[in-house]
Amino acid sequence: MAGEELGSKPNRRTAEERLEVAEERLALAEAALEKARAKRNQEAARTRALLKREDDRLKVLVGAAILQQCRMGLREPLEVMAMMETFLERAREREFVLGAVEGGTGSGVFWRNVEREEAEGLPDGVEDWPEPENLFPVSGD
Repeated sequence: MAGEELGSKPNRRTAEERLEVAEERLALAEAALEKARAKRNQEAARTRALLKREDDRLKVLVGAAILQQCRMGLREPLEVMAMMETFLERAREREFVLGAVEGGTGSGVFWRNVEREEAEGLPDGVEDWPEPENLFPVSGD
């Protein structure tokens, strides 16, 4: 076998071929990394969306409980309005709840939702509804 070096393999790749194979492997690894990052970002976005839905649900339920307390006479609507006066910052939200950006007396939507519920009649055996302050007595000293 003339012209062949002793100990060399006849199918050995050239340096250029090895570089080409390495670049292909690098491209595949980079694509896999990008795919993994995209999946991680999707999962993070899904988690953030779930947390936001949970937070929003909590806010709705707490707000509904406060409005129900007003309807039952356990909380004064003016107290809620004062609380909202300090809480709300956006003009659109202030107008929606308070009826005006500054010094509102409550929007129609607010008053419709805090209006005290009138019972159609007392249950059998009940002569009068207790006053709200007597529902939850505070123990004295």
